[in-house]
Amino acid sequence: LGQKSFWAVPDVIDWDAPIEEDPEYAEAIGAMLAFLLPGEKAAVTGASLISTMVQSEEAKFYFAEQALEEAKHFDVLRRMIPMITGRPIDPPSKWVRLLFSYGVIDPNDVAFMIGSINIIGEHLANQIFHRINHVAVSPQVKNVLTLIGKDESRHVAAGKRFFPEVYD
Repeated sequence: LGQKSFWAVPDVIDWDAPIEEDPEYAEAIGAMLAFLLPGEKAAVTGASLISTMVQSEEAKFYFAEQALEEAKHFDVLRRMIPMITGRPIDPPSKWVRLLFSYGVIDPNDVAFMIGSINIIGEHLANQIFHRINHVAVSPQVKNVLTLIGKDESRHVAAGKRFFPEVYD
């Protein structure tokens, strides 16, 4: 399904066109997406690492593909956020970096990573993307969030699918 619904960052929207978001919500949308941005980056690392730690070939291939999708999410959001807010993205605070580092990645515990990334993190991120999509007015933002949401839904499903493989 991930291969059928593959989308490419350069082609997903017209990057030369301005993004006109409702001024009442633009800052909040930018802030929430910027909060999720380091999580997408951590998920690249986590999914890559998970792909080397699971046993089944199906799981290995799935998590390698998920890592590519997470990289797309990071790339599209890092490009889009400044277009929404009109300013560069603030670097994440040390607390956010700690959360996404130690609260997500543990090279010694694949069950922890699948649980924190796929089962909890992807679900929470998807809910936030969904809520933002309800207040967004820009067709570009709505399109990107819809595509990311479809990917995130598959990532949650994969967590449920493959968690029993790593945790009795």
